[in-house]
Amino acid sequence: SMRSPQTTFGLPLLFTMRYRYIRPCLGAHLPASLLLCFMRAVLPLSVAFCTRNSVSCYRGRSNFFRRDANVNTDSDASETSELPDATPIDATVIDGPFSVNKFASSGCWGRRPLLVRSAFDANALLCGADDDEEGCSWPSWNNVALLSCEDDGESRLISHRPGDPSSWELELGPFEDEDVCNILNGSKDYGAAESEDKWTLVVNDVDRFFPSLADWVDQEYSFIPRWRRDDAQISLADIGGGIGPHVDSYDVFLIQMSGTRTWEVGKRLVSVEEEFNSLVDGLDVRILSNWEDDCRRGNVDRFVLGPGDLLYLPPRIAHCGVALTNSCMTLSVGCRAPSANDMISRLAEIMTNSFSGKAVERIKDDDLLEGGLLGNSGEITEVAKDRARQLVRSAIEEYLDDDDKWDEIFGHLVTASPQRQRINYPAPLTDGDEDDLGVWGNAKTAVSAMLEGNGALYQAEGLTFAYSLRPSGKKDTKKSYRLFINGEFWDVSCTTNEEEVASLLRILTSHRRLDRDVLAEGAPKQEHRCLPSDLVALLEDLVGKGYLYGSDE
Repeated sequence: SMRSPQTTFGLPLLFTMRYRYIRPCLGAHLPASLLLCFMRAVLPLSVAFCTRNSVSCYRGRSNFFRRDANVNTDSDASETSELPDATPIDATVIDGPFSVNKFASSGCWGRRPLLVRSAFDANALLCGADDDEEGCSWPSWNNVALLSCEDDGESRLISHRPGDPSSWELELGPFEDEDVCNILNGSKDYGAAESEDKWTLVVNDVDRFFPSLADWVDQEYSFIPRWRRDDAQISLADIGGGIGPHVDSYDVFLIQMSGTRTWEVGKRLVSVEEEFNSLVDGLDVRILSNWEDDCRRGNVDRFVLGPGDLLYLPPRIAHCGVALTNSCMTLSVGCRAPSANDMISRLAEIMTNSFSGKAVERIKDDDLLEGGLLGNSGEITEVAKDRARQLVRSAIEEYLDDDDKWDEIFGHLVTASPQRQRINYPAPLTDGDEDDLGVWGNAKTAVSAMLEGNGALYQAEGLTFAYSLRPSGKKDTKKSYRLFINGEFWDVSCTTNEEEVASLLRILTSHRRLDRDVLAEGAPKQEHRCLPSDLVALLEDLVGKGYLYGSDE
């Protein structure tokens, strides 16, 4: 049996079962796209039926904090950056397998592109795409396509006509089943002259629906702090498909799962200002108009990636990927990096909702009628501007200079879901869940079962867990910590063993799977640990809120 994510109990299993039982009836050589259509027609069991919640697809604009590759957003234009470095940035090419040590020794993180040949076992990456393999729970081509049709999925279709820079179009999901079938089949019925268009179907947050993928990402990229990681995104394309030349403001790891794709990678940093000055006008996607010029000048490297290859790209390096074969499937593991705009916006939101402190103070001019200040009534004086500046500065500094407040603000910002409109996610436990889920349907019995060595608790997929040492400002004060999950926080302290609390929080935030043995690593002296009185109550709260869920595995 396979573990199901907290949000979609049974989703990967249903995908696998539906596909496994239909396959013998259709023959081994039936195209996957036709099989998808058959599955949707014969077995109209929607993903929503087997979910514990309903999540609507994101339909708003994105920003740089949330990684939506090349989706245009007017708000991004307000960011500025230094002019690009003129020194060519050459990519490094090494042989796999991928490892933390190899990646660190390359010195590429945040500096230059890195291509790792045979970084991962190609057969392992395609486990979920092998229709006849038992027990596989990795997302296959059909799984991703089906997910784009569901309200829970976050998807977009990017299409263009080769040779026409103004033809790029963006359509946001969820999509109709028939439309996805027509696209995958190359049907001329989908839009005018669709047979001439090239398309890419992109689905975000795929790891949230497939625990095995979430586990893999957590294992392979454990060197990246949790609060710096984003989602696992998968794109599907046939020959010629891509999302166009663009620039991202985050680190990204591109893993080829199936098919081959050519990547053109720029040799210089592109500032935000330069990017927006060179975008093709009138598009919903960010397409660089000067990309061909860079190619002609030799400012672009070209690589062909096959299954198992990995391409790492640091922020602000322009790139363009094009599928060379049909059934081209690419996994993108992205990072998060809050900008000054993001942090200031969050601070402004908090200040707007404040009822005390400097944020609610107004400009005062008690000396307005004093002789030295009388003047032209239409003039905004230097005195008025200086007072306004000082008022704003003091209001901001009230938060920045308070370490405890800033700890709370920053922890919320970097663990909150980045502008994903998730409705009732994660789903909290309700009274009726015990009938369906047994011991795992009740917070107390779930934690008790885990501590007794029966099963384990898992972090809900797609959420960020992190902790920090809470600033105290006093030398002799007992240390206390904050646990951050999905933008919420819990103050955690212990009067008996501070190191034990820190160790337990480290385990809670860095292990997707929690069982009795794992927790014992953080609290070896069970008779003295905080686990019975403090952590048990915390774990029960997290299970009740849906941030942790139980499984027999």
